[in-house]
Amino acid sequence: MINTRQQRLEDLLEELSIIRSFYERFWSDMSEQQLDYLADIEYRVVKEIRVLEK
Repeated sequence: MINTRQQRLEDLLEELSIIRSFYERFWSDMSEQQLDYLADIEYRVVKEIRVLEK
């Protein structure tokens, strides 16, 4: 059975992948406010990933 920490890490990596795909698909159509919002979410996800990888 996968422990909770490992599962959370996998979920965050999947979320990061989704966020980055949004950038690739919709970059030119997004407003600056939307890009900032997405960047903020990406930052928080990456930060939590780094904590869990320690």
